[in-house]
Amino acid sequence: MEEAGFEGKLRTVLQEVAFELSATDGEQFLRQCVDHLVQTFGTAYGFVGRLYHNEAGIPSIRALAAMAHGNLIEPFQYTLPGTPCENVVGKKICAYGSHCQELFPNDPMLVDMGVQSYIGAPLFDSAGQPTGIVVVLHTEPIEDLDYKKEVLKIYALRVAREIERQESEREVRRSEERYRTLVANIPGVVYRCRFDAERSMAFISEAIQTLSGYPPEDFIDNRVRSYASLIHPQDAPVVEDSVRAAIRENRSFVLEYRLVDAQGRIHWVYEKGQAHRDQHGDVVWLDGALFDISDKKQVENELRSYQVHLEQIVEQRTADMQNAIAELEAFSYSVSHDLRAPLRGIDGFSEALLQDCVGQLDEQGRDYLARIRAASQRMGALIDDLLTLSRIGRKELKREVVDLSALARTVFERLQKDEPQRVVDIRVEDGLRLEGDASLMTIVLENLLGNAWKYSGRKTDACIEMGSTTVDDRAVFFVRDNGDGFDMEYADKLFGVFERLHGGDFEGTGIGLATVKRIIERHGGRIWGEGKPQQGACFYFSLPGGN
Repeated sequence: MEEAGFEGKLRTVLQEVAFELSATDGEQFLRQCVDHLVQTFGTAYGFVGRLYHNEAGIPSIRALAAMAHGNLIEPFQYTLPGTPCENVVGKKICAYGSHCQELFPNDPMLVDMGVQSYIGAPLFDSAGQPTGIVVVLHTEPIEDLDYKKEVLKIYALRVAREIERQESEREVRRSEERYRTLVANIPGVVYRCRFDAERSMAFISEAIQTLSGYPPEDFIDNRVRSYASLIHPQDAPVVEDSVRAAIRENRSFVLEYRLVDAQGRIHWVYEKGQAHRDQHGDVVWLDGALFDISDKKQVENELRSYQVHLEQIVEQRTADMQNAIAELEAFSYSVSHDLRAPLRGIDGFSEALLQDCVGQLDEQGRDYLARIRAASQRMGALIDDLLTLSRIGRKELKREVVDLSALARTVFERLQKDEPQRVVDIRVEDGLRLEGDASLMTIVLENLLGNAWKYSGRKTDACIEMGSTTVDDRAVFFVRDNGDGFDMEYADKLFGVFERLHGGDFEGTGIGLATVKRIIERHGGRIWGEGKPQQGACFYFSLPGGN
């Protein structure tokens, strides 16, 4: 065949492929292409196949369009290994003019179809990745293979572009379907609108009907109504100004405002959107989403009303508390003045009887008077302790740096002065300081050190120690003694009012540790105790700012 004649025929084929098949696409194009191909080649079989991998990972072909002896046949599929197509897919065009069955004895389809000759051309996408194959087969030998290989290349190029276009369309449809599914499942309204005062919608999701009562098509290009017409008249200017301000500042806009639906009901909505600009920087679209927050607003209003109610209750309770405090102050005054006077009288007259009438009283009478005096004195001490406890909660804290070491030594000096005959090993760590009220911390140490002094009174080798340690990275102060101690089973009663773990063995009112606990807690600290019977006790306390 002369060169000019060869090229002329190819041009004719190219024109036929370009014009006769250009009016169709999709599956119809592939069927017509295969029909045109087998007629052009005069072969018994022809098909277009798509490359895929089966479940076992073996490369395979799935026919998209196929013809046999002039008739369209149902699509089929087969694996590549052992077939002539294995030499073509992803590689190059191959032609076997005769003896195909002998060349590929492991391909049963060649035998079933009576194939003797084969020409196949690979398909590639625009990125150069293999996508499939175009094949013609015949029951007789095929002549003029070089020419027909070039013709098949022309068909292969056109078919490859069509398959890629179809795949792109499918991907677009899949993407659109994913987008529609996503939008449909968003619990709000998704929109795209133009940058105008009427909010002309280019797209608005179906959820707008649930929110407004109007179908979405009403809002597209303002066919029936504009979205702006739904905005509450009092909120519309603020919405417009806020959107324009956000656009000027090149940021997203976040709004809360009211909408009026088809039934005239008011809905609160939350809107967040963003402007999109063209290459010149001009705003072309506003994309965003709306969410109905009416329930949230209702809860906020209810909470606001409840807050007002609570404030009224607090004001009333505060007034009641102030009245109660005033009554307590009056009671404290009465206790400190009106009760003390009779107690002093009882103690004084009892003492006078003992001194003036001692000769007229027998031993039992003198014992009765001594008991009366002791009871009145204990009552006085109890009144003093109760008054101290009641004043702690009302006393204003005056925070300053308190030298606990110096304060402890002062307390020990008073205790030793009251009982000069006692020999006690006293150990006070230097540099113990904390931030607190000096007068209240004096009460704390007087009670803690006084208890340690009292409950170690039966020990000939009494030892009392005040120091510091660290617990959970915080400074903790302690007062430790080797006295009578206590059973940890009753530790929860240590700081209760009138709770005395040692009964009447030791003097006291049972209020001291309760007072200490209240002072420590008023400072924002905590206190706890540890002990064992006859093995001493240790009380720990910590305050913010201790060192």
